[in-house]
Amino acid sequence: MKIIIGLGNPGEKYERTRHNLGFRVIDFLAEQNNIGLAKSRYHRSYTGKGNIGDEKVMLVKPATYMNLSGEAVQRLFADTGEALENFLIICDDFQLPHGAMRMRRQGSSGGHNGLESIIQLLGDEKFPRLRIGLGAPVGVEHKRFVLSNFTRAEEKQNKEVIETVAQAVDCWVKDGIEKAMTSFNK
Repeated sequence: MKIIIGLGNPGEKYERTRHNLGFRVIDFLAEQNNIGLAKSRYHRSYTGKGNIGDEKVMLVKPATYMNLSGEAVQRLFADTGEALENFLIICDDFQLPHGAMRMRRQGSSGGHNGLESIIQLLGDEKFPRLRIGLGAPVGVEHKRFVLSNFTRAEEKQNKEVIETVAQAVDCWVKDGIEKAMTSFNK
């Protein structure tokens, strides 16, 4: 089974913020693949199981705040028994241009607090991740930027961005990470 985890912050206050792009991708994948999401207190997440193509998947939105994402991921890892290579973490990246994406097999947190929490609690950075660019302007305080809403122009682009990210996830699930990186990294 593939575990696809979109990072974000729970609650209406954060729903449309830049930091919640991972949540929005999970919502799109859930709708596209008819997978219902329900709160799992044990996993500290909203989860849903289903299929993408012939592959069984679990879609996950941690109900912890971004900086505590590792708590939910650690429980999922322990409970599912899946290898870390079967986990895909989807998150924002303020250093990439808006709409760009980078899928990697493993790596550091790159300063992303959600990824840092996951790495700290798993004790390992060898899990796939897909970063989606936010395009932070130079000189802007990053915390304020990621917790702000997208501009109207950016929001218009987000529909296409989310659809493309969903295609990359679909490719990862069906064809593996090498094909997904080759086809979708921009």
